[in-house]
Amino acid sequence: MVLGLCGLGTGWRAAARLGLAPAWIGEMLSLLGVAVWAAWLILYAARWLNDRDAVLVEARDPTSSFFAALAPVATMIASIGLAPHGAGAAWVMALAGLVGTTLFAVWGVGGLWMGGRAVEATRRRSSTCRPSEGASWRP
Repeated sequence: MVLGLCGLGTGWRAAARLGLAPAWIGEMLSLLGVAVWAAWLILYAARWLNDRDAVLVEARDPTSSFFAALAPVATMIASIGLAPHGAGAAWVMALAGLVGTTLFAVWGVGGLWMGGRAVEATRRRSSTCRPSEGASWRP
C-alpha cells in the first residue's frame, strides 16, 4: 500500500505542477502513504517485540524472507511523500532505506551465492530478485 499510495501521490503532484490536477489530492495521497508506512513500522516493531521467534522463522524461510526487502524500499518511497513537508526527516528515511536495502540484498543474495539456502530457493523466483531491484530504484 505504501508504494502505491506514495507513487500515486507523486504522480498526482507532477500533474498538479502541470496544471492538470488539484495539488491537494497528491499531497493527501502522499501523506496517507507516509501514515500507512508509519503504522506498518509500529506494528512490525510490536510483532518483533512480542513474537520474535515467528519473525525469525519468517526471515529464514527461503521464499518469504525476500518479501521483507519491501520494508526498506517502502521507507525510501515514503521519504518522497514526506520530502515537501520535512526534508531532513525525508533524507534520513531515504538513507536508512538505501542502507537497509543494500544490507538485505547482501545478506539475502549472498546467502544464495554461498549455498546458505535450500536448493529450491536458488531457482530464479521474483522474490529472490526483490532485494537487488529495490536498491537499484531510481526516480
